[in-house]
Amino acid sequence: MISELLLDNFKLFGKETRFSGLKKINLLTGVNGRGKSSMLQPLLLFKQTLLRSRSSRQVFLSGSFVDLGNAADVKHVDASITKPIRFGFQDEENRYVYTLGIAGENNQSLDIQKFESEGSQQVSVDVDDNTNFHDLIPQTANNNKVLLPFEDVIYISAERIGPKMSFSPSSDDWIDKRGEHTIQMLYERQYDKVDDNIIEGMKDIFYDIDEDELSPTVNDILNFWMTRMFGPSSVTVNYIEAANIYALGISTEQKGGKAVFKPTNVGFGYSYALPILIAGLTAEKGTILIVENPEAHLHPSAQSMITKFLGLVANRGVQVFIETHSEHILNALRVMVVQESMKASDINVKYFDRELKDYFETITIEGNGKLDHWPTNFFDQAEKDLNVLLGI
Repeated sequence: MISELLLDNFKLFGKETRFSGLKKINLLTGVNGRGKSSMLQPLLLFKQTLLRSRSSRQVFLSGSFVDLGNAADVKHVDASITKPIRFGFQDEENRYVYTLGIAGENNQSLDIQKFESEGSQQVSVDVDDNTNFHDLIPQTANNNKVLLPFEDVIYISAERIGPKMSFSPSSDDWIDKRGEHTIQMLYERQYDKVDDNIIEGMKDIFYDIDEDELSPTVNDILNFWMTRMFGPSSVTVNYIEAANIYALGISTEQKGGKAVFKPTNVGFGYSYALPILIAGLTAEKGTILIVENPEAHLHPSAQSMITKFLGLVANRGVQVFIETHSEHILNALRVMVVQESMKASDINVKYFDRELKDYFETITIEGNGKLDHWPTNFFDQAEKDLNVLLGI
């Protein structure tokens, strides 16, 4: 689990900035364009670089997760072109710091110039053209490779795939940012057993669960959450060999009973929620799951429900980062604390605003679900609007 991220000379953050106190579940919220996405982008840059190649020291700015333009676009606007960019990742035992220079024709790339590791793995390497990314992954005393924090990342972007009837098979073995590959993953893993911690957590949240009727498979637990979010509903995936496609069907309850519909004939919320639910149910312990705007296309009650789902995913050892503009997401985490289905000490809230030092501050959820402070502009627009309506 990552406990701290370090950025220096990267986009908004012109000086060394440490995002510390990271927990099992991390909520990033606040004013647009103040660094929420930038905080997480180093993880995505390194992950997409590993997916593409480990045989060079280049860090790819465009890839399967993000497209950040050229190197001049990602350095701080006031910094010299020669000033390096630095990224750091702190886990339970070590801090890994990468110093990157701007290189390539027309400043199209970042090249790793130096790698440092502090903690149980003491390493300092000046990187040259003969060093590749793979060489920079430390080894333990028995020559086993250390799993770096960004090596196992799942990213579900805000721009997820909308309603679609069929999906082509993919040879990629990772979940894509738009969620299209998750339908194939559901087909392949629908009968896998869900982690017991999720089942136990569901019992803490929902007191009306009939344990005898609750099957622990990915497909059945997925349908359980779909029903809690949208009313009685379920998902089916079939592989049609002749067409080499996966066909998705969504069953919902109508006045005349349940009926199966094409995804294009039900609301966008179903399609937008599916990648998050499937990713959470299939992610391995130790994975980092980044979800942008889980609230998209969801009714407030469904927003609360999907947040509780992500809380249970975090409780089983998947570190979760949520970028959101929804107060329902925040309040759902507070409710979980009150219900004792999640510890307040396992939640980290970071609020981003142009008026703040370093552009962000940490807000603590206390044991009773209350916040230690409530900054100006932090989910207070409803109160401001109500004051106007009441003439206050």
